[in-house]
Amino acid sequence: MTTIDGPLGDRLAEPARKIATQTATTFVLLSPDRRVEAAMLPMLAYMADRLNAERYGYRISRGDLYARKTGPVVLEMAWLVDGTTSYPGWSDMVRTQDGQATLLRPVDDDYLDELSVATVDTINSTWRTFGHMTADEFRVWAGGPDGLPEWKPDGIIPLQAMMEAAGMTPEIAAQCVEEERFHEGVETTFREANLGLDHGTLPR
Repeated sequence: MTTIDGPLGDRLAEPARKIATQTATTFVLLSPDRRVEAAMLPMLAYMADRLNAERYGYRISRGDLYARKTGPVVLEMAWLVDGTTSYPGWSDMVRTQDGQATLLRPVDDDYLDELSVATVDTINSTWRTFGHMTADEFRVWAGGPDGLPEWKPDGIIPLQAMMEAAGMTPEIAAQCVEEERFHEGVETTFREANLGLDHGTLPR
């Protein structure tokens, strides 16, 4: 996969950031008071990925899964929450202030265009299980005997390790990872072509 910094790199990362934004938005909508602890959002997204993989053999997010000391996260969403990276769709919809994430505007019926009915159901199930937890409570649970054995801070969580921990056999997990990598490669190649990239070389 081609790695490109700057504006073109941002545009290649846009699908991952859009999915992260829509996932975060859905979690906030599910909260009775329409606010979620900001630090909890990337961990909720991780658990939604894990459950979706268990149910359907693929995750919701794009990009890396990471084992922070505070818990396992979807890295693209963690960067958006932290302000490490920016995306107009995030800043137009989500506000993180005083440790809380809220929405800046109403959500139209067609807003969640990157999320299927199945993945929205997965997000709902994740919220029902973990939405009552604080980030500290989740961290304690994740490190406990009934928690997440794949969470070993600090470093990338291999997708196969997450899928095996979710209950897949090593053979099925490896097949699911291979299928995901193939589809990600096709999507990236297609997007690079649309952005005018030629074999990873920036146009002059």
